[in-house]
Amino acid sequence: MYFVYSSSQNMFEIEYIENLLLSKVDNLSKVTLENFDMKNKEPIILYYSDADKQISQEIKTFIEKYNQSFFLIHISDEVLNANYEIYKKAYYIFRGYYSPSIRYKNCFTIPIGFQSGFLNNSLQKENKFLWSFIGQTYSDRKIMIESLNELKPFKTFNIDSFMDKNSLSVSEQQEIYKKTLFAPCPFGFANPDTFRIMEVLESGCIPIVKKFFFIDYYKFVFGDHPFLIVDEWNQAPGLIRKYLKDENLLNEKIDEINTWYKRFKLNLSNDVNNVIQNVNSNFLSEQKSYQDSGRNSVLVFLSFFYYFGLRKKSYFIKINKAIYKFKEKIKEKIK
Repeated sequence: MYFVYSSSQNMFEIEYIENLLLSKVDNLSKVTLENFDMKNKEPIILYYSDADKQISQEIKTFIEKYNQSFFLIHISDEVLNANYEIYKKAYYIFRGYYSPSIRYKNCFTIPIGFQSGFLNNSLQKENKFLWSFIGQTYSDRKIMIESLNELKPFKTFNIDSFMDKNSLSVSEQQEIYKKTLFAPCPFGFANPDTFRIMEVLESGCIPIVKKFFFIDYYKFVFGDHPFLIVDEWNQAPGLIRKYLKDENLLNEKIDEINTWYKRFKLNLSNDVNNVIQNVNSNFLSEQKSYQDSGRNSVLVFLSFFYYFGLRKKSYFIKINKAIYKFKEKIKEKIK
């Protein structure tokens, strides 16, 4: 079997793809699009990121020439607006970022993973910081940090953009997470799932996540996870104090997360391999059932439609700005 990818493909999360997701697939050979022999009849796994227009065009050209079906790993569709025509030719699709609007039955949403270098980072755990956050600080994240600032000691490191030149190295991030007990995991720029979640799990931290409206988004990606969940970030300090006051409760949560995560990774890799090898379609990963049921939920559909569709429309933005200005004027009059 061949793992086929563009030579221009960013390999940011390749360790996750190769050493976790595809770890059970035997005799997997890597080859670039331009070096793949079209006469070869062996099955292929096509690794595809649509974040780059050049790569998208390369993939499109490749598929037009390739007259067989393939397994697809589709990443980087964070805003859920990719061209899904490619899915029609795939045996099966493994994609990052859940969407109830993607109704292909031969589709399994996977976590987006972690930056290469993070696998098995949880050894020699030493809790020096109650919590830590590494990343960009904007909108809801500012509220998160302001809410947690009262809990000391903590560690934060701000960057201006994703993959900023001033970002910490993987080893520097690892050192911080190894010393961290709780790790708040806010939404990404456009999607609730982030690399941070699996990076802190690999580092033995307790993730704290926020609900997606009234929905636990992370069940679609991680199944019956043991993360700590808040409705708003101002609830996080009280939740952390609850565990700090009860050492047994804290240790139980740490053990629960570590045990669950080992099983989660094993089930994920086995399910991917079983699909590829056509062993069976009985998923061990609980998230598959949540993904299937989410496609039939009006609440889930409307939540995603609002978040990824309606709120991005120009008229909706204008209305919100007008409401904001009106509120500010009311505040001035009250003063």
